[in-house]
Amino acid sequence: MAVEAELTRMSSSYFLELPVEQIDAVRFRRLCTDVQVRARRGDLKEASHTARRALDLWSGEALEDVGSDALAPAATRLEELRMGLVEKYGQVELARGNNAGVVVEFSGWVTRYPYHENLHGQLALAMHHMGRTAEALHVLQSLQSRLRAELGIETGAFVERVHRGLLASHEGADSRSGDLTVTAEALHLLRSALDQLKVVAELLTGSRSPHPPVGAIVAPRPMVADTLDHDGPRRAGGGRGTAERAS
Repeated sequence: MAVEAELTRMSSSYFLELPVEQIDAVRFRRLCTDVQVRARRGDLKEASHTARRALDLWSGEALEDVGSDALAPAATRLEELRMGLVEKYGQVELARGNNAGVVVEFSGWVTRYPYHENLHGQLALAMHHMGRTAEALHVLQSLQSRLRAELGIETGAFVERVHRGLLASHEGADSRSGDLTVTAEALHLLRSALDQLKVVAELLTGSRSPHPPVGAIVAPRPMVADTLDHDGPRRAGGGRGTAERAS
């Protein structure tokens, strides 16, 4: 975009005159307002696109090359507005179900702002929704440890609420998994082993039931045609007893 500006000298300083809509800070504030309005209306797609446009205006820190004490408060306000928009963007993307996008982008944000609780909480929620609950818990537990060790504080209500929810979900998943896989499989194997032992005992004592138990693995009985010849019983395969009892 071409910038229409005029630079003039005033006493010992310079004055830059340009249309207000070409000032990035002004455009950013207006876009932030638009994001809030669209989000309240439930137009999450447009809210997301508008937030993306606003964040793309940034290429570094606010007024990072100015170095003016007089402008430091304005730079701080812009940074706070930026972080508020990042949080709103995360809320919108989570509501849209774009969990993968949140994980990719917010992984960078939490590295840049290692003490920012809301960013960590949103990243953890996105990971959880993708089935990566163990990683999400690690993100929050690392934040808690860092805040305690380096700042001597505890995490706030939002992170604590997310943490409790993830713990309950993780423990519930472990419990259900054990009931369905470990316990059921063990019972099935035990029942099959008992059936096998019963069949072996019946074969050894000669009291085998003509109907083997359901689920038992029994070697096929030799057919009558294979165990009898015209002269009477004969042995099948040189074995003892099986062919003779079959008659």
